[in-house]
Amino acid sequence: MELLDYLYAHFYSEAQLTKYCDVTKQRFTELQALGVMPKPSYILNAHIGCRSFFGNHEQNANIHFYPKTYKQWLNKVKLNKKHEDAFHCFNTRMQQTMQALSNKGISSNYKNGTKEQAKFIEIQWQHFLEGTYGLCTRTGMPEDITKKEITIDYINKLLAQQKLNDKEEKQLISAMNILASCSPKFAPHERGQSQFHQLAEVIDSRIQPLP
Repeated sequence: MELLDYLYAHFYSEAQLTKYCDVTKQRFTELQALGVMPKPSYILNAHIGCRSFFGNHEQNANIHFYPKTYKQWLNKVKLNKKHEDAFHCFNTRMQQTMQALSNKGISSNYKNGTKEQAKFIEIQWQHFLEGTYGLCTRTGMPEDITKKEITIDYINKLLAQQKLNDKEEKQLISAMNILASCSPKFAPHERGQSQFHQLAEVIDSRIQPLP
């Protein structure tokens, strides 16, 4: 199945992830309860039928899938019992990425040190812990989360304008390239629903190719 191929190509099952990071299932569950490890991005409800020399066998299982990059995150937080320390790491990485985007001309409404920025990052942190960004960004990490949210806002602001000048068109293309760099391939049944694909269609209709 194409969905299974996608999941096993880009994600680890919970059993694989905990094995690679040398973490027990109990400890892994504790880390999620502490609010330092995200929940799964996909849960596959599998009914397995097997036939072999010994006969037929059936079983049901829920298989939890996590982005492969979460191996890096789990290795960092597996000894850390403090929610605040994990959030501080996430917060710092998001702020650094926002500054890097600003340096490239991709501005946002969230200036460093403001209440608006703090609230924005807190919201993204909650989505991160829910596992949402594991499926709608390439890595699920703070850098890609920031790129996705900031560039989508920036792109929508430009598209809200009736007409774009040459400089704005170049900025739009640049922002779209950044969004593409942090967007996953998406599961087969989800590709058409993704913001990236929807924005790409709108932009294609707005920007005429050079002759």
